[in-house]
Amino acid sequence: MCKISVIVPVYNAEKYIKRCIDSVLNQSYKKFELILVDDGSNDSSGSICDEYAEKYAEIKVIHKANEGVSAARNTGLDIANGDYVIFIDSDDYIKENYFESVIEIVSDYRYDIIGYNNYKVYEDHIEEVLRCKKSIGVKNISDNIGAIKNLISSFIWAKAFKKDIIQRNNLRFDTEYSLGEDTKFLYQYIYYIDSFYASNKPMYYYNKTNSGTLSTKYVSNMASIIAATLNEYDRLIDKNSDFRNVFIETGRYAVILSFFIDNINMSNRKFKLIYNDCKDFMKVFSKYTNEDFISKNQYGKILTPVLKSKNPFALAVFLKLRGKNE
Repeated sequence: MCKISVIVPVYNAEKYIKRCIDSVLNQSYKKFELILVDDGSNDSSGSICDEYAEKYAEIKVIHKANEGVSAARNTGLDIANGDYVIFIDSDDYIKENYFESVIEIVSDYRYDIIGYNNYKVYEDHIEEVLRCKKSIGVKNISDNIGAIKNLISSFIWAKAFKKDIIQRNNLRFDTEYSLGEDTKFLYQYIYYIDSFYASNKPMYYYNKTNSGTLSTKYVSNMASIIAATLNEYDRLIDKNSDFRNVFIETGRYAVILSFFIDNINMSNRKFKLIYNDCKDFMKVFSKYTNEDFISKNQYGKILTPVLKSKNPFALAVFLKLRGKNE
């Protein structure tokens, strides 16, 4: 029987961690280990994890100095001994038959990655996100690479990864980045897969009520993060050119553009600083400014010619004026 390793990085999550742990313990499939990595929390998160570990043999708790979510996940990977690895954020939770569904799928064929739909959890409602409308299993990625669009995303949750692929290729999360580290890991992993399964079942509850996250703060090395992500896209395209159409169809380049613009909007900064960011961005994004790559951007037709001009000053003016009008 397959064993599942569940890795949960924990940092100051006392408000949510019990719900997360309980959702794992309540799984209908019981052959799993739950690795809780307390990343130097200064609230009661660590003691809550310890209390659970005293009661449940399948729970392992590691306490470490705060180094960030990437280092915490890597610590979990170092001791995980399951056949498949599932990552859960400490403020999220999962459906009770998540693991059972994974086992049912891999009992037919040991797919390299299994992806699911998810829910978004708001204060007053829960919304289902139908990324994949019809389940599909592909045993040879070259036969139907287009179908991988059903699990292409910017995150690692709602997915099951083969531990053997992670170990054989020494895959780890990049500790240099506080944002986009999961995106980079996902595409590094996809580079090595031969098969995949995309399920239309929603199995993961993504918490949208927790606003104290990195995604709401200005990130100074955004251009470097974007360059690392684009490099992983290029590696996959070099391996199989059909990935180019997958990334365009799923709007991956437009998503990167959104990350950059949203980051600019995080603070009311002087024009010179915005211009410097735009110069750094254009250095890494200039070859992706034809209309195919950016046609799905959410900022209107005005932005497209600005990007195609490859002029960082024009982009900075656009972003500054846009910021004033919001």
